Amino acid sequence: GSRQVGKTTLVKLLVRDLLGQGKHPSSICYFSLDSSIAAMDLVQVIRDYNKLVRSARGNGRSYIFIDEISMAMGWQNAILSLSNMGVLSNSALVVTGSNAIDLTRGTEGIVGRKGMLEGGSHRSLLPMAFLDYACLENPPLRKYLERNLALTKESRFVLWKNIIEGKESDAINALLVLSGDLNVSLHKYLLSGGIPRAVNQYLETRSIPDPYYIDYFEGIRHEWNKMKYGVDHLTDCMEFFIKGTGGTITWNGMAKKIDVSNYTVAANYATTTHDMYLTLITYFYDEHRDKAAKNKLKKVHLRDPFFFHTFNAVAQNEGYFRRALKYVSDRANFGHLVECTVADHLARHAISSSTDKSQINVSARLFHWRDSASREVDFVYRDPDCAPVPIEVKCTGHVNRRRLGGMSAFLDATPARRGIVATLAEYGVERDYTLVPASLLLLLLS
Repeated sequence: GSRQVGKTTLVKLLVRDLLGQGKHPSSICYFSLDSSIAAMDLVQVIRDYNKLVRSARGNGRSYIFIDEISMAMGWQNAILSLSNMGVLSNSALVVTGSNAIDLTRGTEGIVGRKGMLEGGSHRSLLPMAFLDYACLENPPLRKYLERNLALTKESRFVLWKNIIEGKESDAINALLVLSGDLNVSLHKYLLSGGIPRAVNQYLETRSIPDPYYIDYFEGIRHEWNKMKYGVDHLTDCMEFFIKGTGGTITWNGMAKKIDVSNYTVAANYATTTHDMYLTLITYFYDEHRDKAAKNKLKKVHLRDPFFFHTFNAVAQNEGYFRRALKYVSDRANFGHLVECTVADHLARHAISSSTDKSQINVSARLFHWRDSASREVDFVYRDPDCAPVPIEVKCTGHVNRRRLGGMSAFLDATPARRGIVATLAEYGVERDYTLVPASLLLLLLS
């Protein structure tokens, strides 16, 4: 997961749970890599731990947690070495990191050593989803949802299907009664984002100090530097994505804008921001092949409002929270942030609805679309067992039906039967699509 998203806190909660289950303290090792170390030093640390507690542990299982393992260059070789030496026998090893590509590539080299867990051995910890934020920010709302709607993951899936199919229900009507409260929570969410530390500060003081943003930016910059990329290119990339929110790009066009040598470099930079959980890349939907056309136009959305405001303020050289307030107060910008948040939550939904979360390829489930007349659809969501669903985000005011030509064109060109329009507050079941408030849609996708 991204930096400051709560990985360390989660690991410590797991340690607490193990102790609560009666596990011997010596059977648990937590090791945080706050600075870079050599892979062989990591091997030595784990070997020393194993020797130290062997007598106390006996034949019991040990639980080893290594936080931010990417700090150890070649860490996968260390894990392989420990496994081959038998040091990890009868042990559960959990590692965390902030770069998905590093962890994914690293684990490819230790095939056969990974545990077989339900849903796969990888877990992505993302910033707080809108549902969690709304329940934290508004405790009476949480109690209402728990008491009256039992809004479980399964029930949210059912309501999502109902909206796609244009079916009205008592549960949806009950949620619509809450749309005013949900919209207030959405406005706050778009201002603070879902990073726990920033959320706590904002809910306590209605402000987020600049050091919170600066610490986050410095951490991202450190990871970027480890990949031998120039820091200026990080800020240039993110500024390019922010300015282009809602529009389509090409890697060639990006290369020219950020002044790098060719489209391959630009694509590598963009993919890296995606793998660092900063952005989400969606590819063009080829309706003839029912798959992504990765050589055509792309869209890039920042995944969390906190990320968005951090890099937007860096690019503008302005106070962070002040800049965030100014940005969210603009109606068009508000719509851009909603579109980013819908993109992120559609990706979350694709993962949560998958049986093997470690193997899910979001780029095979979430796309955008445009026809030869340049009529566009913001998103195309594709469940393996369902027709594609076109989704438009129209959150700047009253929805003008004449501006939904892209959806009509998509429905004519594909097997899709209906679409969804995310609105500011409107709800309605039309012949070809369902109008639904974005806050309600995000609640169901969380």
